[in-house]
This record gives sequence, structure tokens and C-alpha cells, in this order.
Amino acid sequence: MDSMKIMACLAKAMETDVDTLLQMPPASDLSKAGLESIKFIQFIVLLEEEMGITVRDSDLLLTNFNTREKLFATLSKYEGQNTALKKCLVVDCDNVLWLGVAAEDGVDQIRIETEQLRFQNLLVDLYERGVLLCLCSKNEDGILQQVWEAHPDMPLKRRHIIREKVNWKDKADNIRDLACELNLALDSFVFVDDQAYELGLIQLYLPQVEIVQADYSHPEFIEYVASLFTNAREAGSLNRTELYRQQKERERMKARFYTRNEYNAYLQTEVDCRLARREDCERLSELSMRTNQFNLAQSRYTPEDLCRLLGDPKYHIFCLSAKDRFGDMGIVAMAVLREDTSSCLLEGMMLSCRAFGRGFETILLEKVKRAAGTKALQGRYVKNAKNARYEGYYSDNGISTMQS
Repeated sequence: MDSMKIMACLAKAMETDVDTLLQMPPASDLSKAGLESIKFIQFIVLLEEEMGITVRDSDLLLTNFNTREKLFATLSKYEGQNTALKKCLVVDCDNVLWLGVAAEDGVDQIRIETEQLRFQNLLVDLYERGVLLCLCSKNEDGILQQVWEAHPDMPLKRRHIIREKVNWKDKADNIRDLACELNLALDSFVFVDDQAYELGLIQLYLPQVEIVQADYSHPEFIEYVASLFTNAREAGSLNRTELYRQQKERERMKARFYTRNEYNAYLQTEVDCRLARREDCERLSELSMRTNQFNLAQSRYTPEDLCRLLGDPKYHIFCLSAKDRFGDMGIVAMAVLREDTSSCLLEGMMLSCRAFGRGFETILLEKVKRAAGTKALQGRYVKNAKNARYEGYYSDNGISTMQS
């Protein structure tokens, strides 16, 4: 990685110059020189923008970056990798989930041995930790159903799968369709297949997608797949597959209505927009780390950052949760407002892609405006490729934009 670019990001976040940082010994404690939590997050955001990476949650500890030695050691693992946060795992079936070709060998002749069981168990674990699982297989759908019926003891069940593309179409087209249906960026996808041809096709047409060859003569590929999802939450957290299933039902209903208000009324939508509490910090941090499209300042907060801001009288953190006839969506939006003597700055505002098209951002913004009262209100906007469509959001809603 470009060490001078990294040092330039660090210097900007610490409000100093590169020469001053370079004069410090490599093992010198940067936290004592001013790299505290807010500046640390500012550094991470600058670094991700400049280097085109996404730092994993497991690395987002100040102790991993509080000396130049630790900083470069932590960042070395990101060199040459597609490090965007991975949210969706797409897998082929024949010779990936099992050994053999079900349509040719017969569903009762395919083999599910130790390594295939290990891979399937990994998929179930990832499902329980919020990763979206999809199938993409050149096959007949009826054959796959027969496999599940003939092998009921397989750890992976069809209920674990959020989307299936079982057809004879180009797999690149199928993955594009999955990205559109799930409203996810392609760089959040991982694709596992046993065929080098299929992987090469994805690499050629969808270079943003991380590809992995399922080669059971080298079963360490299973550990590599696991390593790509180190950011996945612990089991027992929000079941993201179920949330997306609920969202699919909402989208089906949406096509039947002319206006957003009619749609929300039919869904019996209930919205709670309020000041955040300490018990919300874990979820709000996750929202900030996972949200890219409607994240106007590309804000990232750790739970500790948010708890500290809640204790600062200058800051007001608003959160919005919603539920409807299909289920509880939980907290889907957040705004961070800093209040000064004569003005207010909306430092961050974000909305989960699962909540697009419901008008929730308008409710949240009105809450912020009421809190600002008669004080001049500005909104901070940091442009990147993923949030560019919302560049004019603040100005369109009567708020001046602080662009950086």
C-alpha cells in the first residue's frame, strides 16, 4: 500500500503535517499525540476513501492503529484485496455443496462427505450471523428440490437461502439480478464455484465480486471463505435473511399502490423517531458501518463513540425504527446533530437500503429541523461513488450543504 497516502490521511485527521508524524519513532503512541476516538474514525474514513478499502469491524480498534508499526501491520492485510464489507455469499451447487452432478449421477448418488459437511456448516453459521446466502446454478429447479428431499440430514436447508438463480442463464447476469433484487453493491458479493470458466467469467464482467474456487483437493478454501466474512455479527443478532424476506413481500405490495402514503397505510406502518439511548449504540454503530448508499457523510461510529456523544450536551442523536404488517424492521435510520451557539451541523445522516421508498428519511429530517429550531442548519456531505445519487439531498430539502 502507498505509505505516503496513508500518512497523509493520518496527518489530515490529526490536524498536523506528514513531516511531524515521520519525525516520531515508529513505536511512539499516536493516541498521546492526539489520535483519540473521533480523529481515529476520521482517519479510517479518509483512508477508506483514499485507498478504496473497507476496514473490517474486527480491526476497528484504536489499539491496532496507535503506533505507526501497528498501523502498517494492520493495513498490510488489505493490500491487493477486494476489502469491501461482504454481505452476500453466492454458491454453485454441484461439486460445491455436494460431490457429483445431481442431474446426471442421480440425486441418490451424489456424495456429501466430511469437507462438504464442513462447508455447509459454515454456510449455516454465516446465515445465523446475518450473511445473505444465494444459489446460482445451471440446473433444473426440480432437481435441486429432489436433492433436499433425498438428503434431509444436510445441514444447509432451503430456508437458509434468500434467493435462488437456478436456470441456464449467464451467471454474471444472474449475479447482477441478485444485486438489484437485494439492493446491494456488487463489491459486497462473494461467489463460490468449482468451475474455473464460471469464475473467469465473473472476474471479467463483474470484477467487483470476490471469487473463490471450490476445490476439495485443497479444502483450505473453506477457511478463506470464512475469512471474507469476519465482519459478520455474532449468531443471535438480527436475522438479515428474514428481514430481506419481509422486504420482498413489501416490494410486492408496493406495486399495487399509487402513492407512498397509501402504501404505508395499507402496511399499517408504525414509525418511532426519537432520541437515541445507550442501549441503541450497538445497533446504531452497525447501521453506520453497513450503510453506504444513503450515508450522506460516510459516517462510521463505534458503539463507544456513540455512547460518548450521548454524554455530550452539544450532540443530539436521533434514531428511527419502523414496523408493519410484515414484521419489525428495527432501527433503520440515524442522524447525528451537533448544536453550537448560533448554528447546528448535521454531522451524519443515514438510512438502511431496506427502508428506501417509505419516506422515513423525511420524518427523520423533520425531527432534526425541529430540534435545530431557529438556528442555522447545515448538513455535512462527503461524496463517493455509492452515495453520489444523494448529493443534492440537503439542498433539495432547504438545508445548506457543507461538502468535503
